[in-house]
Amino acid sequence: MENKKNIWNIPNILSLSRIFFSFLLILIFLLGSDLFNVIKTDFKISDNFHLPLTYLLCFLIFLIASLTDWFDGYIARKYNMVTVFGKFIDSIADKILTNSALFLLAFSKIIPIWIALILLIRDLIIDTMKGILGSKGIIVGANYLGKIRAFALMGILTIYFIFNINTLSHNGCLLNTIPYSLFSQLLLVPIYLVTILSIISAIVYLKHYWKDLVNNDNK
Repeated sequence: MENKKNIWNIPNILSLSRIFFSFLLILIFLLGSDLFNVIKTDFKISDNFHLPLTYLLCFLIFLIASLTDWFDGYIARKYNMVTVFGKFIDSIADKILTNSALFLLAFSKIIPIWIALILLIRDLIIDTMKGILGSKGIIVGANYLGKIRAFALMGILTIYFIFNINTLSHNGCLLNTIPYSLFSQLLLVPIYLVTILSIISAIVYLKHYWKDLVNNDNK
């Protein structure tokens, strides 16, 4: 069993900070939404682009939180601070952060709700698989596609807090007033591609470990 000194190291604290940032992200987003409308400041950058303070703050929070994901892994490996608790909380923190962002963006109709649901279900399936295999003593490591998918998803979500149908205009009309226009759909291409990549990476995971999943013999 790991002692408390090993658990409360810098990488694990960084991982835990992502959970805090997730709740802060939700709070700021809701305070600026039509639900509460507390944060009202809006910056007009150009005729075709305006940036509400809420989105700017969410962008910064999500960006900082995403960077902690890189730093905690780098520090843990470089200074030999990898722990079982760290691996567990890192994965949980990532999912809380990304799914919080996904559903906030869906709530504001920046991305379709079905995208958020597909990505959430994908995570639940993979986590269930890892739990079952873990009970058999099989450790599931991240595959190459999974790493690309995670990096791309965080990058795209970060960008969507700035550039989205609620901040961009075309011919004087906000894109949220013309959701099925070419420009609106082009904005969604990156998240469509990440969703496809997420499904493919999940299939690769399941295909690789399927025999272990259906094998009832503990290892």
